[in-house]
Amino acid sequence: MASSPTAAEFWTRVAALGARPAPNSTWAGPLAPVQLICRAGHRCAPRPIDLKEGQGLCPVCARRSPRSAEAKFLARVAAFDAQLAPGARYVNAHTPVQLICQQGHQCAPRPVSLKQGQRPCLACNRSDSRKAV
Repeated sequence: MASSPTAAEFWTRVAALGARPAPNSTWAGPLAPVQLICRAGHRCAPRPIDLKEGQGLCPVCARRSPRSAEAKFLARVAAFDAQLAPGARYVNAHTPVQLICQQGHQCAPRPVSLKQGQRPCLACNRSDSRKAV
């Protein structure tokens, strides 16, 4: 594990990455998140120790943002003419989400499965494979 960064080392690294402090941002030690604005303008809050150990500054830019992952999942659902079942919500890429497919079937695919190109509904998939035979 890397030694704890000093405030000066942290701010130097932030500047080198093209980020800047968010308004009222303060250093509270190497383990406390610091509010920043990345090069692309996203608000982020990395811990100084994580930044020193090589982790990214901004989860949106690193494509690790839960909000952007949810938006992409919902776009995939819409592309399949499916919709969220009442009360259903996105949790993460590996937790099944209750959907209603275009044929009205209840299904619960994992978001990662849709990302890998699978269709959301197993009943429709089985029906299509029988037609192909």
